Amino acid sequence: MLSATTQVVKVRTTRMAMAGPLPNERDRVEFSLMSREKSEAASESIRAMGSGLVSLGMTLAMDTSKHIWAAS
Repeated sequence: MLSATTQVVKVRTTRMAMAGPLPNERDRVEFSLMSREKSEAASESIRAMGSGLVSLGMTLAMDTSKHIWAAS
């Protein structure tokens, strides 16, 4: 997977460099797709991190309440 990712990044960055400041329509479509993919991946990552933080918070709250009740 890492090898494939590296290859995709290489191909896409080379394409961006070759397009220059005035990319053609095909390149603009590809760059738009790249941008959308990156935005979706970032959103997915943020959701996963948020879910993990909520789970961690719940675990900490439960453990804390168990210790408080045990000490009472």
